[in-house]
Amino acid sequence: MTSRLEDFIITLALNTSCEGTARICKQMNINISGDTVIKILLRNAKSIDPEYGEFIGVDDWAYKKGHTYGTIICDGASHKPIALLDGRDGSALKEWLERNQHIKTATRDRASSYAKAIEEALPQAMQIADRFHLHQNLLKAIKDALGREIPAKIMIPIANSAPNLADSPAMDEPKLKKNVLTDAEKNRRETIIKIQSYLSQGYSSKAICEMMHTTYRQIRKFSIGDPDILCCSNKLKSNSLCRSELDQYKNIILEQLALKAKIKSIYELILERGHTGKRTNFYDYCKKLIEKNDVAHPTNTNILDVKLNKNKPKGHFIERNRILKYLWSNLNIPLADIDFILERYPFLKEMGDCISDFRNIYVNKSVTLLKEFVDKYVKSNNKNLKSFANGIFKDFIAVKNSVISEYSNGFIEGNNNRLKMIKRTMYGRAGLNLLRAKIIY
Repeated sequence: MTSRLEDFIITLALNTSCEGTARICKQMNINISGDTVIKILLRNAKSIDPEYGEFIGVDDWAYKKGHTYGTIICDGASHKPIALLDGRDGSALKEWLERNQHIKTATRDRASSYAKAIEEALPQAMQIADRFHLHQNLLKAIKDALGREIPAKIMIPIANSAPNLADSPAMDEPKLKKNVLTDAEKNRRETIIKIQSYLSQGYSSKAICEMMHTTYRQIRKFSIGDPDILCCSNKLKSNSLCRSELDQYKNIILEQLALKAKIKSIYELILERGHTGKRTNFYDYCKKLIEKNDVAHPTNTNILDVKLNKNKPKGHFIERNRILKYLWSNLNIPLADIDFILERYPFLKEMGDCISDFRNIYVNKSVTLLKEFVDKYVKSNNKNLKSFANGIFKDFIAVKNSVISEYSNGFIEGNNNRLKMIKRTMYGRAGLNLLRAKIIY
């Protein structure tokens, strides 16, 4: 076998599986088995000596998730993998580091085994905890605390039964105000009136195009119809609600919904104003208005006279997951609901403050804020927040370095994903040596 053919087989094996390489080679009249491809790949991989500098990143990877794990090491400058080790207890990493005493900086996840291995093998090296894993640890602490202290759903009771109808300015208006047109809509309205006027006078479309510097398509579009409606056609298209007879009552409906009036009572009011539509269509219209305008109104109102359990408490529910999103991502929840939840579960305020304080550490890159954070939350009554703060205290130097340093472990995550892809292309049957050859080659 020539070196040129061998290089071709290796290239093919790196991008497919070894069995797949053998099948492709047979189609090209090259008789080779999958086992031979593996031998060629492993033999050539032994001769590779990857170059790397003084900065490395360390992370674990799952050989078989939940059962066996390994350790991947990447060069911080080139972001390329340089070693694939067996196990994540730190023993293999320690041996590798002892053979590479020139390493001065190492980023890693929060694993104590890696911290201990680096400390013992390279006591002079700077360890940097990964910022992503730190935030992940905080998120897990918040989730665990919520799961322990808060039920899956919290019912927000209605203090008083919803009023039949609420007083609002729109109730006293004899006629509904028309929507105020923007400058662009006013100009479009004038254009529509001119086009329709020229057409009524017998001008051809070609002549109108020349006079108004417009297009045939626009003339066809505006030739028939009410200018007041046509000038707002773009607004109607962008609106999630289709054009409806109920649009003329939209202001009254929105005000009544905001005041939490019963939908059935609003429907009766609209009937008095001249509406002739069905109650079910009115409910659908109200539901869309509630969703689009984010109105704090219970959408499960009994408008169809279905018999309800009178003993069932009135109210609506807020899921625990939504509270987590409110704390972590500032999800929009009505202020009245938040006030009720915070009054019932006051420890949530401390959790919100904890998230804010931790993020401010990295926004301001302040070691002082980090020290204050640890001092504050190691005394917390919340078991999960206290545990998180104690974890930072035990690994304080590495966490401090993550605040002041620009380095992170992000480049290793990409190589971890690449490693997963290689495992999948080989249907999970690759041994450690073959995986090492395929990812480092």
